[in-house]
Amino acid sequence: MNISLCINPYCPSPEQEGDQFCCQGCGSSLLIKQRYRVIKALRTGGDFPSNLYEAIDSEEPGPGGTKAKIIKVLKSNATPKYVDLFNQEYVVLRLLTQKGFTHIPKVAAKDSYFQLQFKNYKHRYHCLVMDKIEGQNLEVWRKHHDPPEENLVKNWLIQLATLLAKFHRLGYVHRDIKPSNIMVMPNLELALIDFGTVRVTDSPTFWTKVAKRDLTQVISHGYTAPEQSQGRGVPCSDIYALGKTMAYGLVGIHPSELNEADTDWRSLVPHVSEELGTLLDELMAPKVRDRHQSWEEVIKLAQGQTLDLLTGEPGGLVTPPKVMQDSYYPLEIPVTVINRRNNIVKFAGTITSKITGKITSNIKHWGKTYGLKSLVGITVTSSIVMWQASSIAIFFSNQGIHQFNRGNIELSQPLLSLAHKLNPEDDLTLMALGRIYDSQGDFNQARVIYTAMGTELLAYKHNLLARLDLLQGDLASARERLVTANHYLPLSVSTVSGYDREIVANVYKNWGWLYLQQRDFDQAHINLEQAIAIYPDFPDTYCLLAQVKTAQGDQDYATEHWNNCRDKLTSNYNHYPDEVNDWLDGVNLLI
Repeated sequence: MNISLCINPYCPSPEQEGDQFCCQGCGSSLLIKQRYRVIKALRTGGDFPSNLYEAIDSEEPGPGGTKAKIIKVLKSNATPKYVDLFNQEYVVLRLLTQKGFTHIPKVAAKDSYFQLQFKNYKHRYHCLVMDKIEGQNLEVWRKHHDPPEENLVKNWLIQLATLLAKFHRLGYVHRDIKPSNIMVMPNLELALIDFGTVRVTDSPTFWTKVAKRDLTQVISHGYTAPEQSQGRGVPCSDIYALGKTMAYGLVGIHPSELNEADTDWRSLVPHVSEELGTLLDELMAPKVRDRHQSWEEVIKLAQGQTLDLLTGEPGGLVTPPKVMQDSYYPLEIPVTVINRRNNIVKFAGTITSKITGKITSNIKHWGKTYGLKSLVGITVTSSIVMWQASSIAIFFSNQGIHQFNRGNIELSQPLLSLAHKLNPEDDLTLMALGRIYDSQGDFNQARVIYTAMGTELLAYKHNLLARLDLLQGDLASARERLVTANHYLPLSVSTVSGYDREIVANVYKNWGWLYLQQRDFDQAHINLEQAIAIYPDFPDTYCLLAQVKTAQGDQDYATEHWNNCRDKLTSNYNHYPDEVNDWLDGVNLLI
C-alpha cells in the first residue's frame, strides 16, 4: 500500500494511505503544486532550520516512472537571515543547473522554489525542490565499507576539485564541505550537496569582512578551516575542508576524535603512499599560507603531475588576463605596458633559452626536487650572466603576474617579491604586490605598497587608493584621489582600447560609488552610466546603479540592474573586476 505524507507540522495524523489528494487529518493537499507527493521524512525536528522530505514528481519522468525529488522546507521559526540563505541556495543551484554542472542537486526552471500555506494556517513556508541524488553520504558510506583504494580516493579528489574549481570561478565558496554533504553514488562517483551556506567572494565587502573577522561563521567541527572558524574564511578554506574530508574517507574516524587522541591520521593508514599523504597534509595545513591556493594545483598533484612553478613560455611573457581560464581576481595591465615589457623579455628570454639549453625543460624537476626558493636561485644563477638586472626583474614580475591571474598566490608572491628586490622602482610589480595584499584583505599593507608606486601608472595608483578610501569610508580622500586619477586619463574615451579602457571605466565607476555614498544620486547615475558605456562587463557597476535607482524610487529599473549585475557576475566568470561586493545577498533574484 502506498503511503503519502502530509508535511503540515500541525497535522494530527500525517501518514496517509493510498494516493489521496487531501489529508484526512488536516485537510491539506497531499499533491504539492499539483505534482509533488511526499513519501518519506528524511530529517525533521532538531536544531536544523529546515526539514527534508523525499517526494515523487508526477510531471517529470524518472527511472521508476516518476522522478524522485528532495523537498527542503524552511521551519516557521527561521530568522530572516535563514530565509535569505534559503533563497540564495535556490539561486545558486538554479545557476549551476543552467551552467550544466553535474554531480549537484539540480533544480528545474518551474515549481522549484515557492511558498506553501496549509489550510487554516497563516504562515507561508518557503520550499525548495531539487533532484534526489541516489546513494549514501560519505559519512554513512564509510561506516559500512572498508577503506577505499588509493586510486579511488585520488579520483574522488580530482572529481571534487574539478567541480569546486568551476564553482569558485563563478565567485562562490561552499563553506561547508564535509562527509555528510558529499554523496557516494552507486557508481562510486561523488556529488556535492547542501549549498545553503554558500558565500559570494568576489567583492571588496567580502575582503573587508575577512579583515575585520566579520563574516558569518559556518562551523562544522573538525572540517572547518581555522580562519573560517574565526570569521575570516577565504576561498582556500574549502581546500582545507576537502583535505579533511578525504582523510576521513581513508581512516573513517572524525577529525575531532583524532585530535582528542593526539593521533596522526597517516599512522592509521600506513598503506597510503607518501605522495597522497603529503598532498592531503598540504591541503589541510592550519595556516593559509602553507596551504595550496588553487584547485589547479590540487588536481595536478592528485594526477601525479608536478607543478609548473614557472611557465614554459619563452621569456615568461605576460598574457592579458581575459585568456586566463583560471583567473579569479585578475590584474588589469595597460596594453602599452604589456607590449613594452614583453619586447624586453622576449629578446632576453630567447638568448637565455639558447645558452642555458635545458633550463626550461628541467624546471619541473628542479621545482619538485629543490622547492621554489632553490628553483629561483638556480634560475637566477643561470641567467645573471646573460641578462641585465632589469630584464631579470621583468621576467620574474611577469611570472608573478601570470601566477596571480591564475589564482596561485603562494607562487605569485615570492616571484613578485624577488622582482621587487631586483628592481624596487617597477610600478607594475608594486601594483601586483599591492593587489595580493588587497585580495587577502590586508588593506593597510596594500595602501603602503600602492603609495610607493611611482609615476608610470598614476591613474591606476590613485584609483586603487581611492577604492581603499571608499571601502574605509574616507570620502574626502577618495575624492582627492579620483580628481588626481582624472588628470592621467585620456582626454577622449575614443582613444583608449583594451585594458586601458577598463581603468577609465573603473575611475568613472568609483566616482559613481563616491556620489552614491554622498547621496548625490543624479551625479552617481551619470558617472555609472558613463562607466557602463566605456566598459559594460563590470558587474558591480550595475549593482551600484541598482542602488541609485532604488534610492530614486525607480524600482523597475533597479530590478533590471540587479539582474544585469547577476548576469555579468556569472557570465564573465573568468574576469572579475576590482569591486564586486555582496549587495546581491538580500536581493530576491529568481533566475
